[in-house]
Amino acid sequence: MRCRHFVLSGFLMLWVTAAMSAESLNCRRVSLADEIAICGRAQLRDLDRTMVALYAKVGKRVWDRTRFRQEQRLFVSKRRACGGDYNCLKAVYEQRLDELNSMSRKLTKAPA
Repeated sequence: MRCRHFVLSGFLMLWVTAAMSAESLNCRRVSLADEIAICGRAQLRDLDRTMVALYAKVGKRVWDRTRFRQEQRLFVSKRRACGGDYNCLKAVYEQRLDELNSMSRKLTKAPA
């Protein structure tokens, strides 16, 4: 019984970690240059929140969740590579939002 509890707890932790991969930043706990820049600029925070909401919306309907998560990890890598460069961060967010909006439109047109 105890073993089953640990397995279930482990599975729950993995699920929560996967769900958090697109969570908006907790600006009280940031330490990396991209995160600090995002938290320091209202426009970047707004882009982050918009991206998180759209990611959650699209994520509920995509078929290939593995690829979808890989694309999000690529976005985070690009974001990290920007460091604290506002223009770079803005461009990376806008590109990801365009991708997610495109996916959303295609999923809306697809039969349920």
